[in-house]
Amino acid sequence: MVRTAELTVEQIEQSLRGWLHNLPEIRNSPGSGGRTLAATREEYEALLHRLISQTGERFRLPRWLERLLRSILQGVVVDRFMTSCQQRGLTQVPPQEFRNWLLAEGVGLGFLLLQDQLSWWRYVVIGLLLLLAALPLTLALFTT
Repeated sequence: MVRTAELTVEQIEQSLRGWLHNLPEIRNSPGSGGRTLAATREEYEALLHRLISQTGERFRLPRWLERLLRSILQGVVVDRFMTSCQQRGLTQVPPQEFRNWLLAEGVGLGFLLLQDQLSWWRYVVIGLLLLLAALPLTLALFTT
């Protein structure tokens, strides 16, 4: 069951990558190099806040879960994207840059947390099964 979930996550990731590859490129108008890092950060944080709030209202998520999702997505998407831009020496973020970053790093980072959880659950399930198998053997040893 866990392996099936991992395969499903991998297929979703590949589908998302294919979809991102098919998005049309956004061309910069002549003379526009994009937005500054600070303006881009503010815009992405506002977009993320709006997205999480709308999702919380639709699914009636508890406030603690909304805050957790917001902090995780803030760290995975906005902070890592901005760090990536700074490491590459960008002072202006062209419109196409976020799409390119998602294809190179972002999609994998988003699914990394889920894949880690699934691999952790695999070990939990195996451990529980081993305990269940060992329990009758132990009881049989003590009763004889």
